[in-house]
This record gives sequence, structure tokens and C-alpha cells, in this order.
Amino acid sequence: ERLKMESQQLIREYGALESGMAVYTSAGELSYKAVIHAVGPQQGEGNEQHRLELALHRCLELCELNDWHSIAFPAISSGIFGVPIEVVAQGFFHAITHYWDARDDSVIQQVHICLTEKNFRPFFDAFRDEGAAEDEYAPTVVDAPENVGHITLDEQDIADLDDDDIKDWFK
Repeated sequence: ERLKMESQQLIREYGALESGMAVYTSAGELSYKAVIHAVGPQQGEGNEQHRLELALHRCLELCELNDWHSIAFPAISSGIFGVPIEVVAQGFFHAITHYWDARDDSVIQQVHICLTEKNFRPFFDAFRDEGAAEDEYAPTVVDAPENVGHITLDEQDIADLDDDDIKDWFK
């Protein structure tokens, strides 16, 4: 209830958020430090991948500013907003890797991407292919039962890789 009230208060004070924006509220009764409200693009707005990357980047900045060490995302914009899952996956890949690549000392240690059965395989394939195309890290699946997938980018998982540029993402 508290989370709902805080969200409604944000809208009353500042109006509706535009795509690419992100703000946070308390987590209400949830057992998290906060809830980040990220607005992804709707299919047809134009520049959907860029707008999604902007929203994700802003979420990561909020984590950095608040000294939060992890974040979990759903596949933003892939549901009722209708952005193709391949575009969403590429947006996630670029936003996360570019964010870490630009920082030597990010406080963010883990990024979790939580996916449904419907979007898991296309998302994972697109993310893996995007990573392979850039000769970069391809994600591993963590605890992926038949109906839900979970991809985790984690400093520990990357520590054994030989590519020093990849290790720099997770400092």
C-alpha cells in the first residue's frame, strides 16, 4: 500500500514520466531498499532501443548514487509496450556493458534480469548473440526452470575470464 501511495504521489507532483526516465520510491512493505520505476518505450515511438538503454542507464545511475550493490530488472518494454524481445535484449546488453565499461569503480556488483518462459529463450539467444558479435561475454543461465529464466551478470562469474576489458565492467 505504501509503495502504491508513493508512486501516486510522484505522479501528482511531477506528472507522468516519459520513456527513458527512471525514479525511485521506497520499497514499501517489500524487503528491498527501494523500487526503481523505469519507463521504457512503446513500440512505434521511434528509437526504442536507445530510449530503453537510457532508462536502464538511469536505473544503474540511481543504484550508483544510492550505493546499492545489485539490481533486478524485468524485460522492460517487451510486454504490453510491444517492443520486440530482440530489441529489448540488445538494449539491455548495450546499457549494462557500456555502463560498466565506462566505470572503473562501480558499486554495482550484480545485475539480475528476470524473464518469463515466453521471453526467456529469445532474450537469452539475442543477448548471447549480441555478446558473441562483439566478441564479448555471453551470459550463463542461473536456476532456469522450464517456466522462468534468470540471467545474472556477476563479478564472480566473470573473474575467471582472460579478457581484461570484460573484468573492468565489474570493478
